[in-house]
Amino acid sequence: MDPAFYKCNIFISASNGITPKMYPYILSGDESQEFDMTFNPFSGFLYYDKELNTNQVNQKAARALEIIRRKFSMDLILVNSSDSHFIPFVGYYPEWEIVIPELVNNLPDDGYWSAFNKERLCCNNYSKNHHLSFSFALINNPDFFKEGISMGNDQIDFNTGVMRASYLEDYELNEFTEITNVLGDNQDLIDSIAPLLGLNESFTLDDSGNFNNSLGNFSLAKDAHYTILEVQYEGVPGSIQKIGDKQFSFNLFDALAYKGSTLEPSESIYVNILGALLTQLDIDIICSEVLSIQPNYLELSNNLLDRLGTILSLLNVEFNLESLEDYSFQLLWRDFGGIKRNFVNIKNLEDEFDTINFLPALGFQGISSLPTGLLNPLNKFKINYEVSQSEPNIVIKSKPVDNNVSYGAYRTFDINITAKNVGNETVWGTPTPIPLDLPTIFQILVFLEGGNINYADDLRNEIWKQVKNEYRHQYNNLEEFFNFDKDPRIFNFDSLGDGATDYYHPNPFNITSLYPYNEKMDHIIDILAKLPTFFLDLAMTPTELREAFINPYSVWNEENWKLEPNRTITYISEDLSISNLDSFTNFHRIDFTIDNNPNPNLQLPRVIYGEEYGGTTPEMALLNDFEDWIIYSEDYYDQNAIEIQFLASNETKIDLINNSLDQVSFTLNLTHSLTDIDFEVFDFKEEVFVNMDGYLNSTSNSTLNYLITNSNNSINWVFQNSQEGDFTILFKLARQDAEEFNISINNIDIDFLTRDINSYEMQSNIQYTAKNQLTRYTTFSNSILFSTEEMASIISHTYLDKYNTKVGDLNTYHIEVENIGMSSAKNVSINIPIPGIIKNSSDFNIHSNNLIKYITELAPESKRKYNFSYYTPNSALINNVEIKYNNTNELNGENSTGLSSQPNDVYYVAPVDYNINFPFIRQIKLNYNLSNPNPQISELFNITLNLHNMGPIGFNISELSFNSRDRYGDLEPIYNTTSFNFTNLEYNSIQNINITLNKTDWKSYYYPPINFIGDIKDRTTQIISSEPIVIGNISFTIKKEISQYNIEIGDLINVKLTIKNTGTICVKDLRLNDELSFASNSFSLVDGTLVFQIDCINPGEEIEVNYTIRAKVQTIESLISARMNYYFLNKRIAFSNQNIIKVIIPPTTQQLFITIPLTLAIFIGIIFLWRLRKYKNKKLEIERNEIKILNLESRDSILNFETNIKEEFKKIVEKQK
Repeated sequence: MDPAFYKCNIFISASNGITPKMYPYILSGDESQEFDMTFNPFSGFLYYDKELNTNQVNQKAARALEIIRRKFSMDLILVNSSDSHFIPFVGYYPEWEIVIPELVNNLPDDGYWSAFNKERLCCNNYSKNHHLSFSFALINNPDFFKEGISMGNDQIDFNTGVMRASYLEDYELNEFTEITNVLGDNQDLIDSIAPLLGLNESFTLDDSGNFNNSLGNFSLAKDAHYTILEVQYEGVPGSIQKIGDKQFSFNLFDALAYKGSTLEPSESIYVNILGALLTQLDIDIICSEVLSIQPNYLELSNNLLDRLGTILSLLNVEFNLESLEDYSFQLLWRDFGGIKRNFVNIKNLEDEFDTINFLPALGFQGISSLPTGLLNPLNKFKINYEVSQSEPNIVIKSKPVDNNVSYGAYRTFDINITAKNVGNETVWGTPTPIPLDLPTIFQILVFLEGGNINYADDLRNEIWKQVKNEYRHQYNNLEEFFNFDKDPRIFNFDSLGDGATDYYHPNPFNITSLYPYNEKMDHIIDILAKLPTFFLDLAMTPTELREAFINPYSVWNEENWKLEPNRTITYISEDLSISNLDSFTNFHRIDFTIDNNPNPNLQLPRVIYGEEYGGTTPEMALLNDFEDWIIYSEDYYDQNAIEIQFLASNETKIDLINNSLDQVSFTLNLTHSLTDIDFEVFDFKEEVFVNMDGYLNSTSNSTLNYLITNSNNSINWVFQNSQEGDFTILFKLARQDAEEFNISINNIDIDFLTRDINSYEMQSNIQYTAKNQLTRYTTFSNSILFSTEEMASIISHTYLDKYNTKVGDLNTYHIEVENIGMSSAKNVSINIPIPGIIKNSSDFNIHSNNLIKYITELAPESKRKYNFSYYTPNSALINNVEIKYNNTNELNGENSTGLSSQPNDVYYVAPVDYNINFPFIRQIKLNYNLSNPNPQISELFNITLNLHNMGPIGFNISELSFNSRDRYGDLEPIYNTTSFNFTNLEYNSIQNINITLNKTDWKSYYYPPINFIGDIKDRTTQIISSEPIVIGNISFTIKKEISQYNIEIGDLINVKLTIKNTGTICVKDLRLNDELSFASNSFSLVDGTLVFQIDCINPGEEIEVNYTIRAKVQTIESLISARMNYYFLNKRIAFSNQNIIKVIIPPTTQQLFITIPLTLAIFIGIIFLWRLRKYKNKKLEIERNEIKILNLESRDSILNFETNIKEEFKKIVEKQK
């Protein structure tokens, strides 16, 4: 990594600004569940750790920004920031064919990445017609996102939703931890019913703990870097098909245009087991019900199991992986207020009696995603769903039976919990597999009802015989007759909201509720009653049999599986105790009285029996130090005894205005541990000493602590006259023993304590399903705040006029708040997220997407009712409503009195399909106009913001406001107010406002789009389009001229470059580069430079630069264009023209090329002729000699000549000898 990014968190996002087909977005009760996009073409920020100083940040940021600029070929405009470590920037629309490859080229090409069609996204046809955006984060430390950084900008939407990824937090395997917790919390229950029901624990608590601990070794390190990339784009058209009336089908493979046979994780994720754990598939569907899924079950990856086995063996972890091989993941859906999101449950399809199958009934909520990194490849992923006017809908409310939630330190509470079906569709319980077969339950039934268990099978067979006779062709077997061929549908209640199901309807943990049920058994038993010997053998009466088989509370009674519209389920959660939260705080201390009266009977403390040792005195027992008051025993009726009486009283007035006296503490610090000392306190009412052994709180070495706690004025007997402010206490220490002994008293503390106000919050919930079982719902009741002492406690209930409605219909939300505590609630604020376009806010004020109601004080037993009306936007859940208030007194452990509570959830059904029904939301368009298209530096000018009200049809916009205080580059806003307001904007009309800007320097040509209405995004007003504006234009022409085009070698050429600013903006700090103009073997630079720095060039201004080169060789060569790189919105390059130069040889040199070869030729010719003549003369001489010889007339002369020659040779030879 480049040092510029050291200790730096980076975030970049970009968008083409096109709203997708799914627009406007739905309005949900939880903003985290809503879809989102930004209109910023390009934006981001650098955030450096605080341990770096400002100079380091500036140096690193300059380099980092340059790297980003070059990487994405983007012009970056800096934005003002009040934090020197936070450097935000914006830019224009990116060139997607550059940006997308830069982002994804280093990603794997296998696995799910192979389904990422980057060629489609890089195509201009896509990016110009369909939504495309991305968010990229390079995270230096996950804790960065927990710091709550204030971005401090008005209109820059950094689209930081990607930062909310759950794995950025300290990654813990929460789902696996939850399995361990559920098994641990219910182990006693499992152990007790397992032998009875025949449960098998193939995956035990120990296995779960080992597995969780093993995987816990793999976690996100805080000192590592993480890269997150989120790309948002539209699926391929046609991936959603209509298959029926309001029914649709979605195919994931088609949406991705994926032609492969399977989808599976990339091999690269298995480099670290954490990669597999973080690989998941999440799909959200806006619908009323999921009808079917393919696949229904997925199995654990064999590849992963092999790798996991190797890892665990290397870690020396004992874990039986075979216990996981039979497990499958059941794909289900959970409702989030009209949005259905996938999750999975773990099931053992090979063993129906495995306890893992029963986990949902114990409170296990499943794994909140599809963990594809743990599963075998997907060969298909298809979902059929419905968008209808009906959907399961329950409102659950809770309220204390006696309407008083204070004084929980010494009392228990009963809570009435009621669930009502407020929809127009039958609601069903959650399918709950019960590991019980019919033969087993018959034996249990006969045994528990006192019958002869040996005849249980006969009873079952006889019943089936009669059923076949009486109800021919209606049932295939007895299991079908008793509904044993189906999983019972059970409503699960979590009364306290602690994640553990504690009430079931019907109740599978009541053994008699597990008896088979069919109302037709009444008739069958009448028939069996005609067989008296049968009942004698069975040892049961027809009445007993009838009561067993026609139990209306049976889990097999299908009427218990469902809740019809307007029907309720009510129960009382009993004996809630919060006494374990009881605590106290010391507010006053008194010491025993010392009076050295000469009369021993009047001395205090008074030693009845015993003698002081040496010079020790009672004063030595006042402080916890190194001095003790020592008393030796004395004889008493053949025993050794000590008895000392103490009197303690308050010398000053005790503050009982701000404190209540709820506990008296006696702490005896004795030097020697004596466990048989009698400590007694005088009862002023009964006038007797009371032994305090029953009040002993703790013993530690030689320290004894006794507590007397007030419970309904049960503490007053300790004092002489507390009503009159006299808190005198009389107590004594006594001991008897056969041997001599002594008591050494280091100190005695008497403390008065007030009871702390400790609170406990409960919020019930119910889990249920639709009829087809695939979608699971969880609805929460109102919260109840209990307290150990007197405290304010607000309870609130909500309801709607309409739970089934249509988009655009008027609806009314009602809320009732009541103080059921014993103190007044002060400064009450009710904060409700706006559910839709408000028709009448009534008593509520609207602020920052919330309806707020303030109440100065709400006295105990006081009740208030409020309501408001709104236009229904779509199906949504109204939750996240918060009521904040203050208690009269401070709470324990806090320096505040703040409390809060929540009302119950309410859900309304108003489906959208983006075909006929769209969300009922205000929609606007935004764009800019310029008053001066070409402002000069230091000139003030206006840009006009135009707002177009696009609907809904007939709806006016009463008021909208925008803040725009950001400084983009060198554009400084000039404002008299911090916000700009639009009022009374009629449908389909346009209003505009002016924003005054000061162009302080040249880089002031870009103003980004509006993203936020008010301080934040207005939830009921969505922006269809918002466009940036470009102020002016930057462009250049470069002309390259040369002094001559035909030259001789060695000649000098003057090259002149003329740069003209053909744009409308003064530009600074440019660099003209002509280094590639010529080849070094053809020309050489003689004068000037090839790189020119231009400090400033004004519009229309021309700047000339010159340099001189010398021709080195004969050539015809083109001088390459000069170029100037600059950034205006994107990276741009200005080129000059090219020039062709012909380099020739000088004429004198050319003549030498002729004369020198000619001279050489003549010289060579002369030499040749001379040599030729000489040769000819020699030849003629030889020929003459030959002629002379050949002219002799006789043969004799010839022979004589030969003889003479021989003689001459002989003479020569002899001479040599």
